[in-house]
Amino acid sequence: MLGEPKYGCTNIEIGGKDGFHGRASDLYNVPVKCLNMFIESIRNDNPASMEFDRESWPFILTATNFGSYVIEHIKEEPSIRYFEHVTRNSLAKELVEDIEKYMDGWIDWTVGDEEFCRFNWNPDNNEKDSNMSQKQTIEKKLEELKILIKEETF
Repeated sequence: MLGEPKYGCTNIEIGGKDGFHGRASDLYNVPVKCLNMFIESIRNDNPASMEFDRESWPFILTATNFGSYVIEHIKEEPSIRYFEHVTRNSLAKELVEDIEKYMDGWIDWTVGDEEFCRFNWNPDNNEKDSNMSQKQTIEKKLEELKILIKEETF
């Protein structure tokens, strides 16, 4: 789902090499926002949905138990793509694998001009927090999502 974070952006892939390919910029904390999305979705048994910003070219990902949708607005015209084989739970597993694979990059991820790896950050209100670093936040959210995935019936 998430590629290696580089130069303030990361690639997003839904549905494999023939599927959707997009980018997310450093306007927000991509890994934590994605982890929170799946944690809340699985916990409440709702679709996971999030808007990704490619700096003025947004797209929306909505993942359900039956498949995933990517909605783009290209020249004011909405485009909707459906991926039947890409369920919420399969994307949640893929997210965990991708964040763990590129953990060093996500720890050093910056949001705008703010280096969250150097400061403590509270993902719930986008403010500095004296209690957790970016690494601690990601590790805590990863463990929480792994437990929910394990408990979830696939």
